[in-house]
Amino acid sequence: MLSNKNVQNAWNTTKFDIVVTEQFNSDCSLGLAHHLKLPVIGLASHALMPWHYSRFGISFNPSYVSHMFLSGGTKPSLYEKVERVLFDNYLRFIYKFYCQRIDQNTLAQYFDDVPPLEELGRNIKFQLVYSYFVHFGSSLYPQNVIEVGGYHVQKPKKLPDDIRKFIEESQHGVIYISFGSMLRSTTTPREKIETIISALKELPQRFIWKWEEDSLPGNPPNIYLSKWLPQNEILSHPNVLAFYSHSGLLGTSEALYHGIPMLAMPIFGDQPGNAAAIEESGLGVQIEFMELTKEGLLEKFKQILEPGFRAKVKTLSQAWKDRPVSSMDTAIHWTEFAARYPNLTFRSAAADVPLYQYLCLDVFFILLVIPLFIIVLFLRYIFGNKKETKTTNNKKKSKRE
Repeated sequence: MLSNKNVQNAWNTTKFDIVVTEQFNSDCSLGLAHHLKLPVIGLASHALMPWHYSRFGISFNPSYVSHMFLSGGTKPSLYEKVERVLFDNYLRFIYKFYCQRIDQNTLAQYFDDVPPLEELGRNIKFQLVYSYFVHFGSSLYPQNVIEVGGYHVQKPKKLPDDIRKFIEESQHGVIYISFGSMLRSTTTPREKIETIISALKELPQRFIWKWEEDSLPGNPPNIYLSKWLPQNEILSHPNVLAFYSHSGLLGTSEALYHGIPMLAMPIFGDQPGNAAAIEESGLGVQIEFMELTKEGLLEKFKQILEPGFRAKVKTLSQAWKDRPVSSMDTAIHWTEFAARYPNLTFRSAAADVPLYQYLCLDVFFILLVIPLFIIVLFLRYIFGNKKETKTTNNKKKSKRE
């Protein structure tokens, strides 16, 4: 991008007020923002990445903080905690010594004196995170990390007539199925697809399935297939009862907004963390793709189709929408705020504290050394007195002899 003449012309001839940049696995845009002397708004279309925690001064405790790439949620087992610690530090190492090094070398080809990218990362004015506590639970975020989950959800448009008719003619409701681009006919084991289809045949509901092929094995008559579907509009229909998904964050937000229970089947990336949050929040239940069985699927569908379960999800949906300011307006406000006050810093002091101080290692050192020092003095005093007493006694004995 930096080598593109049109891009170079844009930053040389156009006046900008602020830089809004995706915070995923590259900090290259931070170097451009530094060159233009502009404040930065970070935008994450997912939960916080492992390398985001330190730059914003956020504690990552594997005992209760979920990891976006791993299962276990906020109540991990001992094995899952060990896995988190190892995997988290591995990812941070790769990001710092591989990704950032490449970005730093790339920026050096176009700009002079670009500071270390980790330092520029700590100077981000606000980080807008696509999450919300109703879904992910409470978090200890500083003031410059702001949750704006759900800002993409818009007012539903009119459904295409054929889809609307398929939904409204179903006497037992409809279940929507979409695995995004994660589960494809060319890469999915045939037995897994057949397992899903065999379970769907046992249910009285109709199904709308986003699928890139024109047919499924057996061509079940109760399944509507399409390569593209208006997901938000489908989930908004009152006759749609559940959403069977890979637990992608955007689709999950739409299900939350419309109060649709979810059957989450995570496959890749941030989906395990999203699925854990779906289950812990009460939005839905999980099922493992590698352990997929017909009986297991039917049991999970039975859970989320119960009236009591669906009623709880409707309450969760109300809480999701019950905000003093909409997520989109929140994002707009803090973006404009940062543009109005470009010279103010809002980062947490924790982002600047050395690691040994952040972990209170200096305090623990003092608390350990002082008692040890006192113990050593005490022991020296005792054994020193014993030695002097023994020497004195020996001298007295020698004189008597």
